[in-house]
Amino acid sequence: MNEMCEIIERNRAEARAMGHAEGRAMGHAEGRLSILTKLVKLNKLSIKEAADEADMTEAAFKKLALQ
Repeated sequence: MNEMCEIIERNRAEARAMGHAEGRAMGHAEGRLSILTKLVKLNKLSIKEAADEADMTEAAFKKLALQ
C-alpha cells in the first residue's frame, strides 16, 4: 500500500512540474505577443515584422493581437 501511495505521489509531482513548465511557456509566449503588439501600435514594427517574430502569418497576428 505504501509503495502504491509513493508511486501516485511521484506521478502527481511529475504532473505538477509539467503543468508549471507549460504555464511558464504560455506566459512567455503571451508576454512576447503583448510586446510585439505594443511595438506595432507604437509604429516601431510593421505587422509583417511582428508576425515574422511571432512565427505567424500576418492574418493570424492581426486576428490574435490586434482585435
